[in-house]
Amino acid sequence: MKKRKKGFTIIELLLVLALSAVVLGVVFSFFLSNTRTINATGVNSDLQEEAQDITEKITKDLMEAESIRDIINSDSVDVLTRNSCDISRVEIGFLTAESVTYLLSGSNLTKNGEVIGKDVESLNVETLDGRSFSQTKGVKITINLSKDFANETYAYKTSTNIIFRNKGATTM
Repeated sequence: MKKRKKGFTIIELLLVLALSAVVLGVVFSFFLSNTRTINATGVNSDLQEEAQDITEKITKDLMEAESIRDIINSDSVDVLTRNSCDISRVEIGFLTAESVTYLLSGSNLTKNGEVIGKDVESLNVETLDGRSFSQTKGVKITINLSKDFANETYAYKTSTNIIFRNKGATTM
């Protein structure tokens, strides 16, 4: 009678290695998919938060504004007499003779020189009543944001309607 040696045969080892590779491949693809989803959710959340912050700041200023004093489109043309455009610069006037200037340079949106948004692709303003910017009583602001992350571009768009509370008001 032959004495059997204890241990694994080469075929058994190869079979275990093949099964382990399949299981690890499935687990790895699951984790990779989840990581991509988590990253996309994080970037979209950042864009939404940034859009909300920008919208709140612009809304606050425009609601207190008397008028739009100057507005320059993305081609550097003064468009105060128009009623819609993508802008690169807008100056908002108040009853107190103060003003606030928003400037879109590249992807940075600034308010009086202070950066308030870093991922702004475009800023569109259109009047609510079809009048020119110099005569309107309200505007619709549309903000398009985009961010590149992990070889993908994520985009977010938001808009809000704003009525000038002080249009036509006078100081006492």
